[in-house]
Amino acid sequence: MNQFNSKEYWNNRFSSGSWEDNGGSEQTAYFARIACSLFPDFVKCDLLENAWTIVDVGCAEGEAVDLLSKEFPNCTLMGQDVSEEAIQIAERRYPDYKFAVADVYKSIIRADVVFSSNTLEHLENPLSVMRRLCEAASKYVILMLPFEDGSNCQEHINFFH
Repeated sequence: MNQFNSKEYWNNRFSSGSWEDNGGSEQTAYFARIACSLFPDFVKCDLLENAWTIVDVGCAEGEAVDLLSKEFPNCTLMGQDVSEEAIQIAERRYPDYKFAVADVYKSIIRADVVFSSNTLEHLENPLSVMRRLCEAASKYVILMLPFEDGSNCQEHINFFH
């Protein structure tokens, strides 16, 4: 496992405050707002009209779970992340939602909609994880990925073109 993306690495990022210090929560919320604004109308209608389950895979501290829940109030939102530290923070901040510690290579919560934002660029085998995300979703898989990423972020080990 890449030293920047191990479970231990992410637990340290969240427990040390490094995630917050570098605007991680704001970034999560920002990309969730962009995602919601770009959903096709038919997806928005489905999410507004149906009481579906949505799981945010790689939810970090839960900001997108909260935002998606407010945007689509009939849906039941939950989040999963590999970091116990992130999940503990998410549970404290957003006690009305369910969160779980889970490694995407071993377990993905089954849901009507699987949402994942800015996660796959951190994973060693993003295509196998994409397949697993698709298998976990009964309706939609919604992915946000950095496109032609020029950030030089050491945590980003995959680039999408």
